[in-house]
Amino acid sequence: MRWYLRHLGAALTAVVALPVMAQQQQVQRDPRIGYVLPAGGQRGTTFTVTVGGQYLDGTTGAFFTGKGIKAKVVDSFIPTNPGQAALLRNRMDELRTKRQAANGVPTRGATTEPSTRPVFTAEDEKEFNEIVKRLANFVRKPSSPAISESVTLSVEIEADAEPGEREIRLVTPRRDTNPMVFFVGQLPEVCEKPSRLRDEPTKSVPPDDANVTLPTVVNGQIMPGGVDRYHFTARKGQNLVVIAKARALVPYIADAVPGWFQATIRLLDKEGKELAYDDDYRFDPDPVLHYVIPADGQYLIEIHDSIYRGREDFVYRIAMGELPFVTSIFPLGGKAGAKTDVVLTGWNLPDSHFAVDGQPAGIAHVALPDRGLYRDSAVFAADALPEVMEQVAHDSPQTAQGIAMPVIINGRITKSDEVDVYSFRGRAGEEIVAEVRARRLDSPLDSVLILTDAAGKQIAMNDDQEDKGAGLETHHADSYILTKLPADGVYYLTLRDTQGKGGPEYAYRLRISQPRPSFELRVTPSSASLRGWNNTPLSAQVIRRDGFTGEVAVSLDGSPGFDMPDVRIPADKTEAKLNIAPRRSQADGIYPVRIVGRATIAGKQVVHPAVPAEDMMQAFAYRHLVPADELLVTVARFVAPPTRPALGLAAARKGATTKPSKRGE
Repeated sequence: MRWYLRHLGAALTAVVALPVMAQQQQVQRDPRIGYVLPAGGQRGTTFTVTVGGQYLDGTTGAFFTGKGIKAKVVDSFIPTNPGQAALLRNRMDELRTKRQAANGVPTRGATTEPSTRPVFTAEDEKEFNEIVKRLANFVRKPSSPAISESVTLSVEIEADAEPGEREIRLVTPRRDTNPMVFFVGQLPEVCEKPSRLRDEPTKSVPPDDANVTLPTVVNGQIMPGGVDRYHFTARKGQNLVVIAKARALVPYIADAVPGWFQATIRLLDKEGKELAYDDDYRFDPDPVLHYVIPADGQYLIEIHDSIYRGREDFVYRIAMGELPFVTSIFPLGGKAGAKTDVVLTGWNLPDSHFAVDGQPAGIAHVALPDRGLYRDSAVFAADALPEVMEQVAHDSPQTAQGIAMPVIINGRITKSDEVDVYSFRGRAGEEIVAEVRARRLDSPLDSVLILTDAAGKQIAMNDDQEDKGAGLETHHADSYILTKLPADGVYYLTLRDTQGKGGPEYAYRLRISQPRPSFELRVTPSSASLRGWNNTPLSAQVIRRDGFTGEVAVSLDGSPGFDMPDVRIPADKTEAKLNIAPRRSQADGIYPVRIVGRATIAGKQVVHPAVPAEDMMQAFAYRHLVPADELLVTVARFVAPPTRPALGLAAARKGATTKPSKRGE
């Protein structure tokens, strides 16, 4: 009896654990893409795109945000594992024996009499060739399983498609994948072959030594130890600009240090002499190079990883030519809803001013007008608070610029070791916030804030404040102070660059105000699939601002066809699980879904939309919430997801493959 009870308990424990194990297994087997090559294309062209990832079998199509892009699946590469390979070899031996017998070749257990010979049919030949193809995909142990599979797409971009950054997802029977960046460009483009299609898989040399004509966009992929070179002709006095995108295409690589492709670019003359080099652009890992061509002739651009790493997801996209490039704007923001005149600084710019009109409160990428067939954008912050510009010569308490709270000050650290000092009056017990927005607005400023009283006593100081909402930042260089003033009187706030640097591009927006408690909401992942009548789990994470500690209610907003029970994130929590399900009347398809968070702050209801995001890991340890364009939910009630391993004994004998969903064909 004791033996029976002990084993019964173990069995019950296993049964209870099955749903958890199944859920964990499903999470692990969700399809994901790790790179796209090329990660964009020119308007009005049709070209081939390779998408690498994992669990991509059965992919039926691709989905792009925005309009004007179509794609269809033309091929796929799903590696065969050792167990599948063994079954396939056994079946191949059976078919080979059958073919020999059909041709009258004596074999064990088979007769050579014509009347009793087996017939080797066309179906047998087809199955044999399919097995040969599958065995050619045999991989004993992929070096990186997360990118061991690939799907080849034929992509068509319409001539009137809006240029700029988009997102691409693959449509699979399990669910739609995570999004990756995809650009719609206006310049001619070239792309080297993906590594799997090269004769020498570890050699990363573009075909024909890549002679290109400027202006152009080149796309490639760096394998271990690889160096790619592009030759071009330039003329004397030409302002060459080379803009590389590598980390911008694949923001974080979980199992690489540093946690992205750290690209380096060099400009060389025809004799191989180095003329210019860059391995970053200010604080951005992706390099940008500007050089005035000294003489007519042949030149080349060379790209590789800084420490010569490489693999399939080390993809890049380089725009090169006499292209316009904005190095900074000022001011970095303005009053919400009002017109703001912005001064542009950079290279090859046809004008130096740009008007931002009617921008709502918040931070957004503002598209600049097309300049020379290359489109750029700028990060712009709009706020409802009063705004002022900094004054000159306010570098000490004696010359401090006086301000009245609440206010946002637009300023710059224009030279090295410059200090900006602001003064304001405060009351005993009054809470105040001093916050710098610079790095989050693409300024190179690494700020530090120091708050002192009239006697020079330090009240508070801050160098860096981590912002969970800035998912693409790895160096949180903006300063933030939230403190209570000890007495009535005058206070001084000093701002400077921690590294003693400065220049016209070292701009900032400094908010000095009472706390404005608020929150932001993130929902992960940014893609979800609803199978049958089941719901799908999502995660909502609240980012609290200015000391906000209240409860946040999370609900659907304007998403007909779906239901989701309202969820409340308590004051002492930052995360909650969501479950969304389709209504019975909802047809199969892909739908954008909107989720909002509501909270009562100072007696008023505040509503903020949830930003869809991907929870990504960098360099084995660090996690980031990387924002996406849309939260997309796929409804597919009657499509069964494929199982892994996809090929068992019966399937091997029949040459069976997973039947794809009709959705996306």
